[in-house]
Amino acid sequence: MSSVKDSKKIHVLHVDDDASFLEVTKQILELEAGFTVESAVSADEAIKKLSTTVYDIVVSDFEMPQKDGLIFLKELREQNSHIPFVLFTGKGREEVAIKALNMGANGYYNKQGSPETVYGELIHGIKLCVELKRSADLNKLAEARFSAAFNLNSVALCISDFETGLFIDCNEQFVNLFGYSREELIGRQSALILYTNPLDRQQILDLLNKNRHLLNYEVNFKTKSGKLITALFSAKLIEVKNQIQILTTILNISESKQMKEKLKTFAHLQATVAELGQYALTQPTIDDFLDKVVYEVASALDVELCKVLELLPGGEELLLRAGVGWKKGLVGKAIVDAGDTSQAGYTLKSKTPIIVDDLRTEKRFSGPALLHNHSVISG
Repeated sequence: MSSVKDSKKIHVLHVDDDASFLEVTKQILELEAGFTVESAVSADEAIKKLSTTVYDIVVSDFEMPQKDGLIFLKELREQNSHIPFVLFTGKGREEVAIKALNMGANGYYNKQGSPETVYGELIHGIKLCVELKRSADLNKLAEARFSAAFNLNSVALCISDFETGLFIDCNEQFVNLFGYSREELIGRQSALILYTNPLDRQQILDLLNKNRHLLNYEVNFKTKSGKLITALFSAKLIEVKNQIQILTTILNISESKQMKEKLKTFAHLQATVAELGQYALTQPTIDDFLDKVVYEVASALDVELCKVLELLPGGEELLLRAGVGWKKGLVGKAIVDAGDTSQAGYTLKSKTPIIVDDLRTEKRFSGPALLHNHSVISG
């Protein structure tokens, strides 16, 4: 079983046509640096070994029979191999070094010189190349994991620029929630298209600037269709390539909030009914009782107008017997037609509750003057 230490050990493939030099280098690199070194006497042998074994770096000679170090490097890069590659050769020509680096080599080291200097530089170069590659691989892995978590998340997520508010990215759940495509969002300011009140974003920025994160901040948003939603806004400041960005999650609570309001209203109505029952036991006059009813119902439903209509003898007219919110002098005197051309008359005839969403477009009946004079639209 490999230990953590073994997994971090640098595995070198050294390629050189001089077998004795390969053996000397192997001993020095393993003893002095603790590397694991395998050898190949040709580029073709090295390519075979690379196809079956994972190495951290290739150290190659330049002048070799059949294929030199540059041809070997070219073949590796054409195979889309990004393994770190350094030339370790006695040929110190500057043009070879430049060509190697232009072809994707990570370093160029000269065999000539004192062993202490030569191998000291090579060991340092190998460590540096491998550390950079491993760091880059970890960054790519982290980016891939973040991308998967971001795009596959069941919660609406977006990333925006802290300073400008421009969208940088968003996931599918965010697109589905607001109705905009990614192309319509990216590069646009969130404050201009999502917030019902653009000042909300400034308040959020102030809190983020102070605390670096924000949890479950209730905000009202608007979708592309104009629908208003209430959501819990959570965010954290992140730094990407020296740029401060905001990673945001948005949880739509519109339905749950509406349900809570309905339950709250229902509970209030139950309490109102109980209170009216208790009040009835005190034997108030009918007028006092009806006045109490319309007041409590208006309060429970949070409406401006409430009324009780009494069907007068003959069955053709209704009297405004009790009410709240109506103009002074109307209660006890105002008359409404009991025919099915009015909402009240239509309700009596149908014997079921009748709800009007917009009196201005209602087709079943017309609103009486009493409602129009009070600018009633729905009820």
